[in-house]
Amino acid sequence: MQNLNTLLIGLLFICFSLSAKAQTEAKPKIMVLGTYHMGNPGLDAANINSDDVKTPQRQQELEAIAKALMAFTPTKIAIEGMMGEPYYHKKYEAYLKHGSNDSLSRNENQQIGFRLARMAGHKDIYPIDYKMDFMNPSMDSLLMANPEKAAYMDSTIKHIQAMLNVWTEEKLFKGSIGSFLHFMNTDEMIAANHSIYMNFLREMQQGDNRAGADMMANWYKRNIIIFQNLVRITDFDNPEERILIIYGQGHAHYFKELTKEAPYYELVDVLDYLPKE
Repeated sequence: MQNLNTLLIGLLFICFSLSAKAQTEAKPKIMVLGTYHMGNPGLDAANINSDDVKTPQRQQELEAIAKALMAFTPTKIAIEGMMGEPYYHKKYEAYLKHGSNDSLSRNENQQIGFRLARMAGHKDIYPIDYKMDFMNPSMDSLLMANPEKAAYMDSTIKHIQAMLNVWTEEKLFKGSIGSFLHFMNTDEMIAANHSIYMNFLREMQQGDNRAGADMMANWYKRNIIIFQNLVRITDFDNPEERILIIYGQGHAHYFKELTKEAPYYELVDVLDYLPKE
């Protein structure tokens, strides 16, 4: 027992020492930009049906967003693309060599990520995504055995879609991409998105079937792995390291909370940089 206590005290001392060191060292700064999927891929249960970002007006707005975000002086741009796959690296290389902004796809990874990375003089882009399937046998069996659970999920998705349509009409179609992104990245909107998952955690369960917990565990696991991918691309030896993460807004809650909890990062509020109008 005495040896175990000595070991625990030693481990605690190491943890406190590492924490104290992290507090005194210059920390890489992380800024999270939650976005909508500008190319309208329709991959989510509820989707924002946006207008064409390639119109001259929307291109001006995207250029203004990139210039505003340049004030953060990012050293890396992390995007929602699969880590380890060459697709975005090759696309970005071609964009640097031959492409004008007209060559960018409608995807936010390129419209904001590529545009800003080139503006900042970056030689590469940093995909950090990790894909997972969130539906599982426990959810399938729960919905099949409980029509009321399936009706709840269906009505929730329809309600979310209706609200997205209202916000898109009021904030995007009658405003600008910058003002819409500012709205999406407020604490209230990020919390509203997160509450959907928390409600599924409460509703999607019965007896020994913990389908909601299984779904949430997979969702958390995906975000934690993405965050670890962020750690993997971070140059902790660079006191000026500043990374902008451009991702679907549903991930923003997790990235921001993990950044705040990590003693080796400093979170920067994107609202300080996004145009409000």
